[in-house]
Amino acid sequence: MNTEQSKPTIDINDLIAVVQLIDVCSTRGAFRGEELLIVGAMRNKFSEIVKSQQEPAAEAPKAE
Repeated sequence: MNTEQSKPTIDINDLIAVVQLIDVCSTRGAFRGEELLIVGAMRNKFSEIVKSQQEPAAEAPKAE
């Protein structure tokens, strides 16, 4: 009997959801002032990862 479970993973869609969640929470005032720097830094980092994963597809070489 195989009792090995698959490990949880995070994909680009999860990171997109986190960025959206942070934006919604920020809009609704869910963060205290002293938390904004940390939350904003995390949001920017996740957003940059998402952008870096999406850019190569947009820059595909053109066939001549």
